[in-house]
Amino acid sequence: MRFVPIRSIDNQAVLMCHKVRELLVSQRTQLINALRGHLAEVGDIASQGPKGAYALAAAILEGDSSIPLCVRDALAPIIRELQALNDEIAVSDRAIIELVKTDANARRLMSVPGIGPVTASAIAASVQDVGAFSGPREFAAFLGLAPRQNSSGGKERLGRVSKMGNRYLRKLLVVGAHAVLFHRKAHQDGLRVWAAKLMETKPFKLVAVAIANKLARIAFAVMRDGSIYGSAMAG
Repeated sequence: MRFVPIRSIDNQAVLMCHKVRELLVSQRTQLINALRGHLAEVGDIASQGPKGAYALAAAILEGDSSIPLCVRDALAPIIRELQALNDEIAVSDRAIIELVKTDANARRLMSVPGIGPVTASAIAASVQDVGAFSGPREFAAFLGLAPRQNSSGGKERLGRVSKMGNRYLRKLLVVGAHAVLFHRKAHQDGLRVWAAKLMETKPFKLVAVAIANKLARIAFAVMRDGSIYGSAMAG
């Protein structure tokens, strides 16, 4: 049984910053989906991704005559709320960046590809004692990123992860894994070379989860050894 250490008020405050930011991001996603859905009802289809929805939001604010005035007026409150949320999320991001500057563990974690200030701060604040884990696999399992056993003939297969554990950290690492994959061609470090090799035979989403698992293991090594990316790759 792993006992949860008592958190200091400063540590709780850092985690609160992340929880508030996550709530704001969730609300922003809801508003974007609502805006996209309402506009689709009148034949204005936004392209995939947030940029498409924001383009239509800008058209409404600019008084685009292709969108009926009554529709623009009806959706204006959503757009104003969306702008306010973007401002608040930016404030949260700046606060987290300042927190990272004072946390040596978080700064080391940022040396890992795919781990930016938000993910580094969240991991450092959530894992107070990395020694509580027996090794990188147990840490990955704690995040719900350990693959279920699915092997035969001694050959390990990439399978679905358990999705049990810290959902927030798991999501951040999966987002980071996507960034690693999108920018893999411009780098030749071990992680991205490994990612490129997997992409030759595996689907994108499956590889992204495998990369997230690898990121968790590297993060564990960085925290355990007080090292930076590169020297931690052996983990």
